[in-house]
Amino acid sequence: MKVSFKSKKSNLSDYWLERAQQAIQSETLEDAAKVAEIERIVAMMIADIYKNLLA
Repeated sequence: MKVSFKSKKSNLSDYWLERAQQAIQSETLEDAAKVAEIERIVAMMIADIYKNLLA
């Protein structure tokens, strides 16, 4: 069975598209975790500021 160049190119494009989508998804999940951690830290800082203001 002979595979045409166009078919190989299409498969290669699909491969790299899938790899790019996986990288974006992975980075998005990592970014979401970092955002959650920053929000937690800011909330603790705000609570500490209010505590000191009301003391």
